[in-house]
Amino acid sequence: MKITHEFDFVLDTQRVFRVVLDCLANPGRVGALGPSAQKLGMPQCCLLALGATLLDNEVTFCAAGDGALAGQLAALTLSSQAPAEKADFLFLPAGSWGRMEALLQAAKPGDLVDPHKSATLVLEVPALMGEERYTLTGPGIDGSLELLLSAPVAQAIRARDRRELSFPLGLDLFFLDPAGRLLCLPRTTQAAPHSTER
Repeated sequence: MKITHEFDFVLDTQRVFRVVLDCLANPGRVGALGPSAQKLGMPQCCLLALGATLLDNEVTFCAAGDGALAGQLAALTLSSQAPAEKADFLFLPAGSWGRMEALLQAAKPGDLVDPHKSATLVLEVPALMGEERYTLTGPGIDGSLELLLSAPVAQAIRARDRRELSFPLGLDLFFLDPAGRLLCLPRTTQAAPHSTER
């Protein structure tokens, strides 16, 4: 069966890529993939649009706990699948959230010779914002930035922090909600929770 869609693999991936770059350059800023992603007209279109933009036949990926997503990403991008500990990009759909901790622990952080060979994690969450107050600092942020993050986003930040990786090693986190809103926290961004003590 032939799948048809209106997604343009030149123009729409360029649009998505510009959103990704803007979110990486301005940690804490929320971008919108929705208009381009919706053109794919299939479930998990936002994850697939991001995958179509980030993946090609020179990088590897892992779609944790979702064989259908893995098959679609491979078909759209010609990228090869790899185990979590070797993959360049790791995709975690919301339905597989129980694997998040293990995925973050397995993800490769790069090394001192090739720190750029670390993993980028694309984590689908029900919502980006919530009630967990965090202060972001680092490149691309003027001083500091306060955000109210959702519990899953905060959980992933804590899991990354438990790796205790020192720059230039690290993991880039991309958070994506079902509407295609994107929040990026590069390895250079520190995210500190606010104390609940008064």
